[in-house]
Amino acid sequence: MTSSDRSSRPPMAFRYVDAVYQDHPNPEYHGNPLIAGLPFYLTNDELIEALEALPRFDETERDHPDAVRSTYIGRLGRCAVALARTTVLARALMDLMMEGYVGREPFLPEHRETMQRIYEAKKRGLKFEDLPDAKSVTALRSRDSGAELSTAFIGASGCGKTTTLKRIAGLVPDVIVHDSMWQVPVLLIEMPPGGRSEHGLATAIIDALHRRLPFAGYAEKYLRNVSRKNALERIYDAAALLHTHGVGLLLADESQKEKPTEEQLKRKVRPTEAKHEQLAPEHETPLIQLLIAASNKLGVPLVLVGTNELHDVMYGRFSKERRSVGHGVENWGFLERSGDVRKPDEFEALLRKLWKFQWVRKPVKLSNERADLFFELTQGNPDIVVKLFASAQRRAINEGVEELTEEVVRETFKLQFKAVHEALRAHEEQDPEKLLHHLDIAPVELRAGPTYAAVAAEMNEKNYQRKRQAEAAAKKKAKEAQSPQAADLAAPDKLVKLSDALKGDSADGAVHKRLVEAGALAAEHDAV
Repeated sequence: MTSSDRSSRPPMAFRYVDAVYQDHPNPEYHGNPLIAGLPFYLTNDELIEALEALPRFDETERDHPDAVRSTYIGRLGRCAVALARTTVLARALMDLMMEGYVGREPFLPEHRETMQRIYEAKKRGLKFEDLPDAKSVTALRSRDSGAELSTAFIGASGCGKTTTLKRIAGLVPDVIVHDSMWQVPVLLIEMPPGGRSEHGLATAIIDALHRRLPFAGYAEKYLRNVSRKNALERIYDAAALLHTHGVGLLLADESQKEKPTEEQLKRKVRPTEAKHEQLAPEHETPLIQLLIAASNKLGVPLVLVGTNELHDVMYGRFSKERRSVGHGVENWGFLERSGDVRKPDEFEALLRKLWKFQWVRKPVKLSNERADLFFELTQGNPDIVVKLFASAQRRAINEGVEELTEEVVRETFKLQFKAVHEALRAHEEQDPEKLLHHLDIAPVELRAGPTYAAVAAEMNEKNYQRKRQAEAAAKKKAKEAQSPQAADLAAPDKLVKLSDALKGDSADGAVHKRLVEAGALAAEHDAV
């Protein structure tokens, strides 16, 4: 592609940019146009500003009609808060992408060599896994880097994985136009339903590139006349396009869809049994193997993304397990709390960001009590936190309360969030038996593998200790409740001097009355 070709870009492609080259501070990346054309976020403040998308808000909007304010609340569903975990993940994936570009410069002979290998293998009908390796040292470096530059991003359902990945993808342009390439830095695809169709996987990749480059005609060329293309041919077409457009990071969302077979599911052991049987070693995950092969052969870094169930897919083969760790990518669970909004952990940090977006006419300040209420109900699940905050406001407006009272919040959760009550209570109680019915939020250690029995026993022991502590606290509270006068006497604001209490008209029982009110005399007693 020449410089004159750039003017042919369609006006709709507002996320297309002409490459402006600036060498990265890392000298190992110098001279690589695929890296030099990327934006760099050298400080966390820059990264947070780019990742965060808070809703528009004006305090005067609280005076608007109810129906209009209800629509304003919908903005919360589009907001993105950059928590500490968000910036850590963004930094890790950006680093992964840049490292994957090493050795893949489009002007090198090895770049053309890779395309030639794809073409010849397709003509010969070779399995994609049998695609010949690169022969040159530079190309080998690229292939080996790709083999190591794959990882898994596993997180509980509702923790904002997909939203966060879209924000991270937005850190770079959709397409960067070079003289020799239209570069697609990040490509996000969704694994096909069932997770076992190679045809569906290739289609997902080609369709994602078609939507990014609609004028290129990829849908017409590769996706029409489906009957004329077998799965292998379509896989090679997808691989060729990934290479042609210098895809820097392939994000495969919903990777947990590739689940164990029915036969293996029948063998699942209940938590009452002492040991938990591993999945059969012959169990294969064809699409994930295919994606890893693409990462190896093309040098494209791969990130498998999924709920905690993805652990089950990755477990049992070290060759896959090692790809699910490293590169600074952490597993995401529900948000942790500090219990003090003045010294926030991630849960309080999220609430503090959200709390100012109140369209009710009587906004309330965020307190530890209100934070505790939201954590009790949501257990720190980010998706539920945001939805409950929005839904409670709508209820407060509709009922004319115009305030986020505890009653409004609890009633909203009770009536509108019934579908998640069981799962959230299972998470709160950390009961192994109940969590097996909600594997997308259950601890990854709870399922396949020899750690199961130990983890289940530890969780049960914690539950037992917690119940014992709760019972002891309840008994102590009940015992104190049996003698309220003694408790009153201990309160400084209830103590009075006898001389003060005797002041007044004793003939009318004033002394007795004042002593009773002061807590110095029990109501059923006649004398001190």
